[in-house]
Amino acid sequence: MGADEAIRSRGVRVVRGLAVAVLSVVVAAFSHVAGGGMAPGLLGTTLALTFAVLVSVALAGRTLSTPRLVVSVVLSQVVFHVLFSLGATPSAAASGSEPVGMLGMVMSGGAHSVLPDVATVSGGHSMGMDDSRMWLGHAVAALVTILILRHGERSFWSLVRLASARLVRLAVVVLALPSALRPGRRLLRLALADRRGLRAPTDVLLASRPRRGPPRVA
Repeated sequence: MGADEAIRSRGVRVVRGLAVAVLSVVVAAFSHVAGGGMAPGLLGTTLALTFAVLVSVALAGRTLSTPRLVVSVVLSQVVFHVLFSLGATPSAAASGSEPVGMLGMVMSGGAHSVLPDVATVSGGHSMGMDDSRMWLGHAVAALVTILILRHGERSFWSLVRLASARLVRLAVVVLALPSALRPGRRLLRLALADRRGLRAPTDVLLASRPRRGPPRVA
């Protein structure tokens, strides 16, 4: 493989890796928040995108095989779940837990022995449900990402091949156009020459015609 082919191959790998990384981060962030997680902060999003780019570019081959794509997306989804917690903004559910605790203390007259235990049990149960829902969201996000990238790449390269074929045909027509117009230009020159040849005797006749005036009066 020559130097030009190596450069093109690296360029294609970088473009594919960036596409996988950006799409994975966007879909993962949406599924993370939809699953009940906190909104990702700038730090977590930056780290997640950096990790996704490194992994996706490293796993991108000459052809985007399905196993490599699955590994890239799944690893990104797992790490995104951890990185999105860095600098994240607390969700409404998390921020609403403290007022509920204060309301329970007021209603129980300051007794901490019964209500906190119930809150702890219910909180642990809801946390488990939230974790299950979040991981389910990440799984769906991974599947959607894989399907979009897989079929999107095939469609993209189909369009590239179609456009290349059309450009080649257009180039052939443009290059053949001067040769096709050459006989027409030759016929045009002959027609103009014939027209000039027909006009020349008329000019000669007009020039040789005697210019006689009226007869002189005697």
